[in-house]
Amino acid sequence: MVIVARALRNLGRNPGKTVLLTAVLAVVVAVGIVGMAVEAGARDGIQDVRRNLGNEVRLSPNVGDMRGRIAGGLRLGQQFAVADIPVVTEELTNILAESGYVVETDRTLRGSALGESIQPVDEGAGGIFDLFRGGAQQYRPGFVLTGNALPTRIQDFAGGRRVLVEGRLYSTEEVAARARVAIIDEVLAAGNELTLGSTFVLRNRPTDELLEFAVIGICRDQEVPEADLQTGQGGMVIRAAMFGGANTMYMPYTAIQDMIARPGEIASASFYLDDPEHVEAFRSEAEAAGLDTEKFMLWSSDAQYDVMAGPLMKLAGFARTGVVAVVVAGAMVICLLMTIVTRERKLEIGLLRALGATRRAVASQLGIETLTVALVGLVLGVMVGGIVAQTAADQLLAREVALVQNTGLGQAFMGRGGLSVFRMPFMTGSAGMPVEIRAMLGPAELGAMLGVSLLLALIGSLVAVFWSMKMHPASILASRT
Repeated sequence: MVIVARALRNLGRNPGKTVLLTAVLAVVVAVGIVGMAVEAGARDGIQDVRRNLGNEVRLSPNVGDMRGRIAGGLRLGQQFAVADIPVVTEELTNILAESGYVVETDRTLRGSALGESIQPVDEGAGGIFDLFRGGAQQYRPGFVLTGNALPTRIQDFAGGRRVLVEGRLYSTEEVAARARVAIIDEVLAAGNELTLGSTFVLRNRPTDELLEFAVIGICRDQEVPEADLQTGQGGMVIRAAMFGGANTMYMPYTAIQDMIARPGEIASASFYLDDPEHVEAFRSEAEAAGLDTEKFMLWSSDAQYDVMAGPLMKLAGFARTGVVAVVVAGAMVICLLMTIVTRERKLEIGLLRALGATRRAVASQLGIETLTVALVGLVLGVMVGGIVAQTAADQLLAREVALVQNTGLGQAFMGRGGLSVFRMPFMTGSAGMPVEIRAMLGPAELGAMLGVSLLLALIGSLVAVFWSMKMHPASILASRT
């Protein structure tokens, strides 16, 4: 207790140096708190990006690579046929679906057919082919057929673009049974006097085979806000480009296989993983299983992820580097200050030793002084850092986003009219760029800064002890005399 009381009295005797040392520690802690909070918030934001982009990995033909090879072959006089285009098969899909990362697998297929007992309707405003250019309207004849293995994954319904007015979606049992059932648009139903339970006949384009389908659901488009319209070049307006039109029918993908006479083939497969962080591991596993990456591609919004998470990754790296730099600089400054303070107190140390104080007692006193200053600096630093962390995070993020946008990367996924393709709860802006993060100051960050403060206190104490051990009472007092 005597050593503790003496240490506290000595702090009061040298208020200038005590305040300076406390301020240095407080600044180190404050900057460290800001850096750690920003890094934790950026990491959380990166996870949000991946989580919002989803855990879906899609298998499809590598059309881009195929296009390049075809172009090169044509220049060499080679001929290519449709049969040369790789086809995703159910067999390949089943092999990849055996991965331990996959919790659910969907299969999609699109086709077209001609009406035998029904006729297409004028889609008017709101359909996928509602294209206006100089007053002329363009329509695709016949019907578009789109199907999934998982009815809950039908894109138009899952995304809220279309809603059921009557009836139901098809079931997985109907998919397995290759049931000939369909959900049709209310405009198409009204134009052909179809109701729930009605049947209609479609004709296969290549073979002229006729197949009969039953209506199990009637749907319509959701209202499209004017702000969600995209305007292309030449004044062309594309309304709800991802919507099915009035002449689009939804049915089990297996029924479409029968309709277009292509059993075992699908357009693409979607694998839903147990964790979005396992995307790369799943890719590696698929390649190890023999997936031909020249013919097929596994994609999961990678480019969107790079654009959206890029500023957050840079911010996290900058914050981490900043914390390390400040801690190292703070340790150097503390070593310098403790060296100066200890050497200035050599007379005091000499008197204590002359009066019988052991080296251990002197070292303990210096350690207690340093620890006390460190604790006060920790409290002040946490308070200041907690106050400014969010403001600093917003400013740093704005800087990183501006850098990305200035390089043009931020425009990579904008529509021609400036419509953002992807939006998230913490994202706005022209290209879905992050505009805010949550500076996170939790137990982990506080514990880390407590450890840093104790480390700095230990370094300062060791420096003080080192110099005090080199001081001999007789020589100190003799030089003073």
